[in-house]
Amino acid sequence: MKFVTERYDSRVSARAMRPLWERNFSAAVQSDSWTTDDSRLVNEHELAWANLASTWGHSCGLRSDFARRQALLEIDVLVAQALKLTLDELLTIYRVQFPVMRQFENVDEYDTRGSAYPIRCARIRAQKSCVTLAT
Repeated sequence: MKFVTERYDSRVSARAMRPLWERNFSAAVQSDSWTTDDSRLVNEHELAWANLASTWGHSCGLRSDFARRQALLEIDVLVAQALKLTLDELLTIYRVQFPVMRQFENVDEYDTRGSAYPIRCARIRAQKSCVTLAT
């Protein structure tokens, strides 16, 4: 039953995303890029920036955990710049306001495809005994 609910939620959010995407899409996005060249940002289920179109499709969304995390970071920096915060001020806000989130992010690990390792596996990997299948 839980699987059916999760699939339904996924379809609902895809339907909700279509008008938002199509209303706000700009061709300028196609010449944009990430602020880093990390290979984990390239995913076979996502379109490259240059291939994004004005019509929403499944491949337009950020499918990997790493890409979604990178997007959050870049949005945070853009908002901080709009508010005229320095990088040091933004980092201080993270440290003071979000200490628990920071603890989780300090142990987050991603495989070569950008998928997040489960916390348990990350702990085992830290002990050098976890075998990973993703390459």
